[in-house]
Amino acid sequence: MMKNIKINNSKMFLLMLIITFSSSSLYAFEWSSSTRLSLSEEYNDNLNLDSDNEEDDFITIITPGIQTSLGWQRTGFSAAYDLGYSIYNEHSENDSFRHHGEVGWWWNVFQHTRLTLGDSYVKSEDIADLPDSGTERASREGYYSNSARMNLVHRFGENRNVSAGYVYGISNYEDEENDDNISHDAFIDSTYFFNPHTGVETHLAYTKGLYDIAQDFDEWVGTLRLMRNLSRGLQINGSYSHTMMSYEDEGDDNNYQIYNPSVGIRYSFGEDGIMALNIGYFIQDIDSQNNEKGLTVDGNVGRSWRFRQGTISLTGSSGYENSQLNSENLGFNVYYGAESRFEYQFSRTVSSSIFATYRHNDYVNSSPDDSDRVDKLISSGCSLNLQIARWLSSSLDYNFRNLNSNSDENNYTENRVMIRINVMTQHGREEAANN
Repeated sequence: MMKNIKINNSKMFLLMLIITFSSSSLYAFEWSSSTRLSLSEEYNDNLNLDSDNEEDDFITIITPGIQTSLGWQRTGFSAAYDLGYSIYNEHSENDSFRHHGEVGWWWNVFQHTRLTLGDSYVKSEDIADLPDSGTERASREGYYSNSARMNLVHRFGENRNVSAGYVYGISNYEDEENDDNISHDAFIDSTYFFNPHTGVETHLAYTKGLYDIAQDFDEWVGTLRLMRNLSRGLQINGSYSHTMMSYEDEGDDNNYQIYNPSVGIRYSFGEDGIMALNIGYFIQDIDSQNNEKGLTVDGNVGRSWRFRQGTISLTGSSGYENSQLNSENLGFNVYYGAESRFEYQFSRTVSSSIFATYRHNDYVNSSPDDSDRVDKLISSGCSLNLQIARWLSSSLDYNFRNLNSNSDENNYTENRVMIRINVMTQHGREEAANN
């Protein structure tokens, strides 16, 4: 009897899926796709980011790709995949395929409830493709990473919503000096305004990190923020964030907690412009060392200044973060940094951009036996883009990075120059609803 019930339930679930997707066909749908081919030539003067043994090379990269999306009234799907092959002029041992894949699906379960699923995959030998690229080093032996994610959002009124999500991550390095890891990240966020003037935000997150070599860990982060709208565009807030970090070994001296109160102001101008500034003070209570403490400043300009045919934007921030789950497990660090970007449209077919960033990282818990590691990263670059035809474009890019660290083995300077030609074809279809 129980077996028959299970079979019937399975059939019922399958029938519900068929009804859901078949009913979507009754509505209008949109479909689009594009195929592309990229041919680029890159010069790199420091392939392995090594200041003692700089090796340069020319790299030819051929990358065909495809992208498609299909959407109905209540559900939709998108996917993209690029398969590249890099050919090194002198260091042919680095020749390899590069894979970049992305897939996503969304479903409006109810009128105010949306479910999204997605997955991202990267396999490459290029250090610049690393998620933590720039602040940490790795060889060109290759790596892959995969991130599967799920998010559910429900809105139950103006400025009232709740969301929950989960991310499963994998990072695997062929270089034995880097530690393979798996991560589980879950979170619940909510925003609730009691009236047009007063509201509260909450954030609760949990991360589980699993390593081949380093210690596994559990991290809990909770934040409560109270908000008060003084006018239509002006808001003040006060918040408190608490972090608990626990490593696998019982009685580990590196376990810690972080206490972080802060106050801030936020100004909205226009439909999409935001300026925000938060100032706080944190205390890291760690078992094995003296407590770390300091000021945190988080500033952001969410809208660029526009003048004639150009835009310029500035951002700056400081605070603390956990540097686990990267190519190096450096732990808790205090940082501050700034970024600026300038874009200019010379004509309908010619555009350019210039950017510069600065990042200061103080890894205060990197090693109990050594002094703190401090990294200062400067990066800048520029690009010139030309839209030759609707299906043909080209670009010339230059990128500079310099990492100055009190750990001499991590210092490096890198210059990259790349010229790229892109060919793209686009297709699409739109169909009205069936009556």
